[in-house]
Amino acid sequence: MSFGVRGQSKLVTVLFWHGGLFKKVGNKTYYVGGKIKNFEEDSDELCWFCLEELALKCDIYKKINRIYYLLPGKSLEEGLRKVYNDKEVLEMIDIVAKNKVIDLYVEHGVDQPVILEDPQTKNTPTKNIPSPKKA
Repeated sequence: MSFGVRGQSKLVTVLFWHGGLFKKVGNKTYYVGGKIKNFEEDSDELCWFCLEELALKCDIYKKINRIYYLLPGKSLEEGLRKVYNDKEVLEMIDIVAKNKVIDLYVEHGVDQPVILEDPQTKNTPTKNIPSPKKA
């Protein structure tokens, strides 16, 4: 177990919400579907690469598009913050050090793109339209 100043534990709970989607209904934002995975981590060890590694451990995803954290006591509309790099992770660590828990939301990338054909354009003949002439 890690201890900080005056023997205080530096272990924090990181709650990863993954596999769902953000959905906006009116002026409210919801996270629908998906699962949650808990990790106990040393706050001194948290960095961008650590968060990315934890996010990849959440499920079978191989690609992470974005990671967000939620300010404690705030709604998704007003408290969701994007984590870009270690600077944002340090801001997040200041918050999690006080509360000992932080909610993170993962937007997973597509591992294998699926291309859908529009049934209306599938059988539509194309016309050979010449390019406009330069003046």
